[in-house]
Amino acid sequence: MSDLAKLVVKLEAQSAQLTSELQKARQKIIDFDDGVSKAVKRIAASFTALGVGAAAGLAVMVKGSLEAADNLGNLSEKTGVTVESLSRLKYAFLQNDASAEDFEGGMIKLSNSIAEASRGTGSAAEAFKALAVEVVDQNGALRASDAVFKDLASAYVNLDDGAGKTAVTLDIFGRSGAALIPVLNQGETGLARFADQADKLGVTMSSSLAAAADQFDKNMKTLRATFEGVANSVAEQLAPRLVDLSGIVSDPAFAQGLKN
Repeated sequence: MSDLAKLVVKLEAQSAQLTSELQKARQKIIDFDDGVSKAVKRIAASFTALGVGAAAGLAVMVKGSLEAADNLGNLSEKTGVTVESLSRLKYAFLQNDASAEDFEGGMIKLSNSIAEASRGTGSAAEAFKALAVEVVDQNGALRASDAVFKDLASAYVNLDDGAGKTAVTLDIFGRSGAALIPVLNQGETGLARFADQADKLGVTMSSSLAAAADQFDKNMKTLRATFEGVANSVAEQLAPRLVDLSGIVSDPAFAQGLKN
């Protein structure tokens, strides 16, 4: 048997195995679909009633929710704030025209500012002191960023708008600070109102959703890597033959032979 024939046989065997695995995966998908079809149909009906393409609308919304949940999970790890609390704060930010980027950047900088201020370093240390906002608890441990944020909001209610408020905000929140002032101006009462709205609207995301979104993202990356590995394996086996073939057809003698 020639090398090419052996390669064909090997590729056919690999193809058969891949087909078998895909059939198993297909059955799992069918089983999954049976379990969620009723819920999906209800949601799709809602989209249809609104005049929106059901499948496209639902797919976009679910994809967006998974990405948002994954981002909040990552932000939770960076700031130490729960996903639930972050999603409520994010809702308040977006309702006051701050962008998602401002929200993420501001919360990360706030977390860093709290850590620096606890050591008496950084430009935010004096800002926290001026606002009478504590960055450590009675035991000397760092306070959670969302708790500090609420205290800052309470302090901002009594601050006059202007360059002084902007300067303090930039010291604590960095470049995102200016966009966050409208949120802080709401005070702790305003933040509580937005949190309540987020809960009632179902905007508040859970830690379990963030964990599932993170695992889904990892699974999809693994799936892409798996297919990339299969493609690399096939390419490695075909490459020598393709080199030989390209060498033959690029030889001037081959072109001359076609003319004769």
